[in-house]
Amino acid sequence: MFLNKFTDKNFAIKFRSKFSKEVYDKNDLKPNQNLNFVGGDIVLFNSEFIENYKFSTILGSCVSIVFNDPTSKIVGVSHYLKPVAKTSFEDNFSSGDTSSKFILEQMVKFGADISRIKAQIYGGASVNESLKILKPGKKNVLWAEEFLQSQGIRYALSSVEDKNGRIIYVGKLGLVNFELIFN
Repeated sequence: MFLNKFTDKNFAIKFRSKFSKEVYDKNDLKPNQNLNFVGGDIVLFNSEFIENYKFSTILGSCVSIVFNDPTSKIVGVSHYLKPVAKTSFEDNFSSGDTSSKFILEQMVKFGADISRIKAQIYGGASVNESLKILKPGKKNVLWAEEFLQSQGIRYALSSVEDKNGRIIYVGKLGLVNFELIFN
């Protein structure tokens, strides 16, 4: 896409689409600041940047996949609303296929190696009774598992598929803490 390797390995970027990004500068942030992202966003960062910060997002039936290459310390996090884009022309990251492929491409550009990447899956709750029959959360989780298997990426189902939403906090080395939001 449009990014090359940064010369400075301390970086954090939030993408809204393939053509819209926000680059975080440590000089503009307060120590221990929480950096939020929402559905359809992805974040990419080097663990050295995130040492004093964390990214957070709120998940219901949406899913976040946290990708981590422990050697290069490159971490990528998605927050997608649906498994697959409706058209091949979608340039936003509201679908798992578009966001996950883009994250992996960018991680490799920044020095990650696909063979070292591990992943964690969060979200996929059934928070809305009226949507229970459609099972959007379960479909999102199943898509994540199938995608990671197809890429040969080892993963863990870290906190998925119940009736509670959750807030996830992603910090150094892609370590995740989460809180359940009870219905």
